[in-house]
Amino acid sequence: MIKRGPILLLLVCCSFLAGLFSWSGASADTDQPIAVLPEIQYEFKPVPEGTQIHHGFQIQNKGTATLNIEKVRTG
Repeated sequence: MIKRGPILLLLVCCSFLAGLFSWSGASADTDQPIAVLPEIQYEFKPVPEGTQIHHGFQIQNKGTATLNIEKVRTG
C-alpha cells in the first residue's frame, strides 16, 4: 500500500517555498537576492510501504546580494 500523505505534504511545502522565495517586491535598481527553484514539484514513483525515499530541491540565487534562508517550515 502506498502512503500518499507525506508525498502530498512535500509537494505542498515545496510549492509554498517556490512562491515565497520567487516573489520580489524590491525595485530593480537595488542589490537584492532572487531565489529561484528550478524544480518546484516532484512526483515519486510507487514504492513498497516502509521504503525510505528522498528527493532534494535546489534553491539558486540569481540576484546580486547574498541569499539568507533563515527559516523553513513545512506546510
